[in-house]
Amino acid sequence: MVLRTIALRVAAILAFLLSFHLAVVNDRPLFVVVACFVAAGLYWIRQWRGGTGGVYGWVYAVGGVVAALSPDVTDLVALAPTLGYLLAMTVFGRTLVHGAEPLITTYCRIAYGYIPDECVAYTRWLTILWTALLGSFALANIAMVLLAPAKPWLLAWTVATMVVMTVVFLGEHVLRRILYPKLPPASLLLTGRVMLRAHFGR
Repeated sequence: MVLRTIALRVAAILAFLLSFHLAVVNDRPLFVVVACFVAAGLYWIRQWRGGTGGVYGWVYAVGGVVAALSPDVTDLVALAPTLGYLLAMTVFGRTLVHGAEPLITTYCRIAYGYIPDECVAYTRWLTILWTALLGSFALANIAMVLLAPAKPWLLAWTVATMVVMTVVFLGEHVLRRILYPKLPPASLLLTGRVMLRAHFGR
C-alpha cells in the first residue's frame, strides 16, 4: 500500500513534468492542460478506490483550467511555482479542518510518541503559519504574473521564497528549543525521518 502511494505520487509528478517540458519545447500550452488533468485523474482514481488525496486532484484540475486559459507558454512557466505552492499549502491546510489532526501535531506525536500539552496549540498555529505562508506565495506569484509581463523576476522570486521557507524552517527549530527547553531536542535529521513516516508510513 505504501509503495502504491509513492508510485502514484511519483507518476503524477513525472506526468506533469514531462508534459510541461513538451509544452515549453513545442510552445503548446495544451500539453500542460493534459498533464494537470492526468495528474488529477490519478488522484481521483485513488480516492475512488478508497484512498485519500482527492483534494490534490482538484488542485491539479484548477491548474489545468488556468493553463487552458493562458495565452502563451511564458505565462505557464511563470505560473509553475504557483502550482507547487498550492499543492504544499494543501498538504498543511487539509489537516486544519474540523476533526482532523494538524499536520505538525502529527509530526510531534510521531517524534515524541505522544503530544505534550504545551505543544497542542503551538503545533496547530505552526500548521496555520505554513498554510498561510505557502498560500501567500501562490497569490503573490499569480499577482506578479499578471502585473509583470516580461517575467524578469521569476528566478529571483523563486530563490527568495526558498530562502524564506528555509529561514522559517530552521528558525522554528531554534524557537522551539527556547520556548520548550524541557522537550527532547529535535534535530533536522529526526524531522526529516518524521516527515517521511507521516507521509509514507516509514
